[in-house]
Amino acid sequence: MSLLVNWLESMHVYTKVTNNCSRKKHLRSTCRTCADACRYGALIITSTSIEIDLRKCNSCGDCIIACPLSAIEGVLETRKFDKGSLVYKESYIPTVKELLIYKQRGLTAIKSGSTPLHQNWTNVLYQANKTLQLFEESPIRILENRKEKGMSRRAFLTSLQKEGKQFAKTMAPAVWKLEANEWNLSRYYPINSMKWI
Repeated sequence: MSLLVNWLESMHVYTKVTNNCSRKKHLRSTCRTCADACRYGALIITSTSIEIDLRKCNSCGDCIIACPLSAIEGVLETRKFDKGSLVYKESYIPTVKELLIYKQRGLTAIKSGSTPLHQNWTNVLYQANKTLQLFEESPIRILENRKEKGMSRRAFLTSLQKEGKQFAKTMAPAVWKLEANEWNLSRYYPINSMKWI
């Protein structure tokens, strides 16, 4: 029973502020980027530290992406991907930084259902595509998410394989999903070319 409990506990990682945070390194730091990005008021800032109130935090990931130092660790629960496409949800709005990083990781499109994208999504996508144009990269497209009526045997077996891989990723311990400096924009785009941001 203990093994099962430990495994289930390893499926979730609480969002936490690491020692890379400027407020933890320098007492006079005034950085509030993560707190300003949090819509739920889950970040508690005092004169000597910054903490996350886990009762208010819903693991949306806005603070993780907003932090300029990648000092907040956690797993983005609300983002879903399907075949190199970000699946559209009205419950959150990605940032330009987030879309640029996803593009470098292989994102090609945003899949929306039959509903059109929210205006805020459209604005962020426009800004990201404008930035990608400066780098002479292909833009992020919008795809309609269509349901297939029937599947061939090959398509069915391929989908089983993909679903199995996705299931294995889902069941892996959350710590395995974390990567240092994952949301640092300079990791994906050279510093010299970011003077315009």
